[in-house]
Amino acid sequence: MRMLTKYFLWLTLLLAAAILSPGSPQTGEQSDASFIAGDWTLVTLSDQEAKRLITFDTNLAGKYYTSTNEEKGIPNATYKGDYLYFRVPELHIFFEMRKVDKRRFEGKMTRYNTNDKTTPEPVQMTKN
Repeated sequence: MRMLTKYFLWLTLLLAAAILSPGSPQTGEQSDASFIAGDWTLVTLSDQEAKRLITFDTNLAGKYYTSTNEEKGIPNATYKGDYLYFRVPELHIFFEMRKVDKRRFEGKMTRYNTNDKTTPEPVQMTKN
């Protein structure tokens, strides 16, 4: 009986070490965010003809392309609980979006500066 107890103790320790080791594959929301990597088209609901390209890499950093195709950095996005949050610091824009499906987000874009914040504008982002 004592040998069996030792065996299960060692097995439990080995499994715990494997699960907690930094080389283990990530689970849950972090791995689910991998679908965000790639190219997206952003439109405001007030002007659906004015499309913007947004790209994300697998680390959720990205680029926002202006109407003149200027590249602006997105330092890091956050994806948690089916919500995507990111900002374009150079343009003073903040996005909050909810995942509708694997190819689309809907939410709002808010322009801000040090003195005030404008009314959020509804936006939609679709995977290319």
